[in-house]
Amino acid sequence: MKSFELKTFLLKSLFLRTVLPAAFLTLAVLASFMPLGCKSSVEGLSMLEGDFSCPRAEDFFVTGEDSFLVRFNKSVSCKEAFFWREDSGEETSLVASSQDEGKSLVFTSPVPMQTGAEYTFSGIVQDGAGNTLTITVPFWGYNGRVPRIALSEVHVANSKTAKNSWRAEYAELLVLTDGNLSGLELVCTGNYSTKTREASVYKFPPVEVKAGEYVTVHLCRNESYSGMNDDEEGKLSLSKSPDSSNTALDLWTKNESSVTKASDAIVVQNSADSSILDAVLFVAESSSGKRTEWKTGTKEWLGAIEASGVWQQSDGTGVATEESAFCGSWTKSATTKSICRKNTKALLEAVRQDKDALLKNGKESWAVASPTPGYANGI
Repeated sequence: MKSFELKTFLLKSLFLRTVLPAAFLTLAVLASFMPLGCKSSVEGLSMLEGDFSCPRAEDFFVTGEDSFLVRFNKSVSCKEAFFWREDSGEETSLVASSQDEGKSLVFTSPVPMQTGAEYTFSGIVQDGAGNTLTITVPFWGYNGRVPRIALSEVHVANSKTAKNSWRAEYAELLVLTDGNLSGLELVCTGNYSTKTREASVYKFPPVEVKAGEYVTVHLCRNESYSGMNDDEEGKLSLSKSPDSSNTALDLWTKNESSVTKASDAIVVQNSADSSILDAVLFVAESSSGKRTEWKTGTKEWLGAIEASGVWQQSDGTGVATEESAFCGSWTKSATTKSICRKNTKALLEAVRQDKDALLKNGKESWAVASPTPGYANGI
């Protein structure tokens, strides 16, 4: 047999003994799964059914010196919960009770938390389908002595070359009742977003304050300044920058770039329950009448500001619109101009007579004036 014929014979023999039987076997297996008429069928197919989404924590509130509340998107039960104090590492187990058909859990501690101390909560919850969620939330010890406080001045300009003292942006607050600043936050909403939240929110330290005192939060460090130190309770001369005052509490953020906008809304809130204590809404207008629009961050805060009632129309009802904002002429480089609240002495007197008095605050309550960080406004 010739070499070519031998090769052909061997190939045919290999095909008949291996490839062809394997092909028939494959077709037979496929046929056993293929329904007649080539129609799709789910007969015999078992699908997994149920809720496979994990629970989600939506809110966390410190509700008392020994309790806090967590809200979830679905009904859950607690498997484990405790918190620890950051400075000592001491852990405390918590007892959980259910509210709102299991969508809220109240956690209670056998020992009270200290005002201003830093804690971390950790817990594991489970829904009815067995899906679990582990939560870890840092928080401040409950502050039962939150003071009434009012924004009294906002300086949005920021310049490294201006010849005057007021080269950096700041927000000034007037303390209306004695208390502790722990848990309070000052929010620059125009810069507020997921990425910039840390820079946009200043968390006050646990400092005791008294009615009539001023607190100046310096929102941006200026490289032309020195002595940018936080004052402490009873030590009001530690901050030595040109914008500081020895009669006011000066506090500094870590920001090295601007966080306010020419058009903005500055908010003071209690982080324990997200309640808004005060706010000022303002819009910059050029000499030609053109207004600088609010950024997305500010627009997202308008609903909460209006609901709080701290910014009002002339009839006293809550409002938070661009039309209701204080409008004036200033720029981010106009360092000799501040947005100042009128007649702050009247606020002190109103709260002295009634600690729960509704304080007038709207566009008629503000004016453009010279900067006076740490001192009463001259209007």
